[in-house]
Amino acid sequence: MKPSVPVVEFADEYGNVCQRLIAPPGPFSIHTSADVMTSDTIDVISGYDQVACISDWIHRTLHSNPVFEYDYMSAIEVNQRREGVCCDFAHLGIALCRGLCIPACMVVGYLHGLQSINLHAWFEAYVNGRWYTFDATQSVPLGRRVTVAYGHDAANVAIFSQFGPALSPSVMQVSVELLEITPEGSAFL
Repeated sequence: MKPSVPVVEFADEYGNVCQRLIAPPGPFSIHTSADVMTSDTIDVISGYDQVACISDWIHRTLHSNPVFEYDYMSAIEVNQRREGVCCDFAHLGIALCRGLCIPACMVVGYLHGLQSINLHAWFEAYVNGRWYTFDATQSVPLGRRVTVAYGHDAANVAIFSQFGPALSPSVMQVSVELLEITPEGSAFL
C-alpha cells in the first residue's frame, strides 16, 4: 500500500479473510499477488444432476453480456431480462437451487483463460455430502479457478466495500498467469 496505513485483518462469518483500513485523502494504491495451486478440472459426480440441469438451463436461456449495464437485480428480474453478467447467472442458480431445498452459495474469484480478466462469479451447491462448483456462464465444467470469497449472495463477496463519500478506483489491473510445475517441483512461466 502506498502510503502505508494500519490494517486490521479478520475472518467474516463465511470464513473469508478480510482487511479493514482507512484510506487517506489523495492518491492511494493497493497491490497484492499470490501463487495459487489449483486443479485443471472441477469435480463432477452422479447425483448432482438437478443442479447441473439448472446450470445448463441458465447457460442456454440467458445471454451473457459482460458489458451489460449492471444494476442490482433480483433473480426474478434476471430471469425476466434473460441477460446479465456472471454474478446475475450465479444469483439465479442459487435462487433456483434454494427453491428446491438445495443449499447454494455465491463464490467469486478468477478463472484462468476468461477473456475479460475481472472478478468472476459462480455458485456452489451442496450435493451428496459436499460442495460442488457450477458456472452457468460456461458450457462445460472448467477448472483453474482461484477462489477469493464465499457468501450468501453478492453483498457478502465484494472485492471491496467503502463507507463515506463515493469513490471509484481510477485503475484496476488484474492478471492471471498459468505457472507450470516441472516434475522436479519447480514452477516456471
